[in-house]
Amino acid sequence: MADRFHGKVVAVTEGASGIGEATARRFVTEGAKGAGRPRGSLTRKGGQSLPADQVMVQTDDVSDSRAVDGMVAAVVRPFGRLDVIVNNAGVREDPASITDEKWRKVMSTDIDGVFYGCRASLPTSKRPGARSSTRRRSLGSAAIGA
Repeated sequence: MADRFHGKVVAVTEGASGIGEATARRFVTEGAKGAGRPRGSLTRKGGQSLPADQVMVQTDDVSDSRAVDGMVAAVVRPFGRLDVIVNNAGVREDPASITDEKWRKVMSTDIDGVFYGCRASLPTSKRPGARSSTRRRSLGSAAIGA
């Protein structure tokens, strides 16, 4: 079971901290390795704790479709494919005091970002042997590949 993702290329949005980092770390222990993406600074402590020889860190905004297309392309370029995408990125706001502007950011990250990730990964994930897309809600971003 420790190698069930051996040779697989996996993208985890917001994989630099929290659930995303734990997810990225688990994929690494299950045999995946390669690339990674946190939403914030490239020097975020969480993202830097992932194995440097197995995870590269890059910043992307999942609410921007071009950024997500670029993220997927950056993963596919060195690895030739993307087997799994975990759409983990999310924004949390207090519903009692949220402004319209912040509401749009929540929706563009939590809803549009998932769509953009799935759409961008479809061409490479449709091939035989590819896995799937998963949606989680959290706040960090990583892609792991082999």
